Amino acid sequence: MTGSNRPLVVDRAADTAPIFPLLDGLRGIAALGVFFYHFDHLRTLPGPLHQLAAHGNAGVPLFFLLSGFLLYRPLVVKRVRGQPISLGEFYRRRAARILPAYWVALTILAIWPGVQRFSDRWWQLYLLGQDFDPHTTFAGIGPAWSLAIEATFYLLLPLYALLLGRRLGLVGELVLLAALSVLTVGFHLWIGSTAWSLLAYTLPGTFYLFAVGMAIAVLDVEADALRIARRWIRYPAALWAAGALLYIVLSMKVPSAALGSVHPVYAVVALLVFLPAVLGSRLAGRVLGWRPIAGLGLVSYAFYLWHQAVIEQWMRLSALPTWLLGALSMATVLAISVVSYRLVELPVLRAVRHRGRT
Repeated sequence: MTGSNRPLVVDRAADTAPIFPLLDGLRGIAALGVFFYHFDHLRTLPGPLHQLAAHGNAGVPLFFLLSGFLLYRPLVVKRVRGQPISLGEFYRRRAARILPAYWVALTILAIWPGVQRFSDRWWQLYLLGQDFDPHTTFAGIGPAWSLAIEATFYLLLPLYALLLGRRLGLVGELVLLAALSVLTVGFHLWIGSTAWSLLAYTLPGTFYLFAVGMAIAVLDVEADALRIARRWIRYPAALWAAGALLYIVLSMKVPSAALGSVHPVYAVVALLVFLPAVLGSRLAGRVLGWRPIAGLGLVSYAFYLWHQAVIEQWMRLSALPTWLLGALSMATVLAISVVSYRLVELPVLRAVRHRGRT
């Protein structure tokens, strides 16, 4: 990992899975936001730090946007070339990416210190089905409600790509994604004001966040939009400035509880943060290519799974100052994340890649 600001290293004619080196750093930024969001909930940070951390859950929409872009782009490339989409390969890779580390974390945390609803709903938690029951949405590993949404997206994405084929063309698909986004935004806002408000935390209430990334993937592959945008947007870092300004205004003017974790306004913040990373801003290259941020992005999945439980355990030492609790929590979850990545995630991913080559 280096500080290079190159947004893309790829032979567009030969690779369905291009390398976007700065997107790991974006995962690191998103993970930090969610960490401080949960930390602030348990030990309120002082002054403006509290207001900024209270909206750190905006990292979740950024994760969703990244998934929409990175997972759909290879499928669009295959569709354009007329190559077949292998459901088995797609599902095998996705399962290998999310299930082993999640199952290990859930099992260990269920043994100690314990998780909600494990004794009677363990099967539902292991299958990532907690979002479909309002009594279990935040059971088990609390932040895994978003992982359940991701898993639903994984199940449906290749089916969407197969059914769509090349029937609609570029404009037609963008119109379809826009229409689905409007419908899911409407569902999110409507269901959030009813007794079934937790259904807003399902794919029908959050698809628009994935659709933003999917639309960028379609534009990039079929219209070479990112290359064209790099020629015309001379200062992509200005997008970060706009995103930071919007985030600060939200933090200072709107209570986090009034928005929830997947409010549509966070999609705008996520998009403004995402674009400089793929357009090649020097600032984005320096920040997201910085070794600690890029390294955190590499282990961000385990970091996301473990961080809330680790924070909660350190918070038991309530006599310690806030800064020390934060440092101890961060150091502990980073250590666990590195171990999980090296001993669980990486061996499984290597085995799946090796199988795919044989």
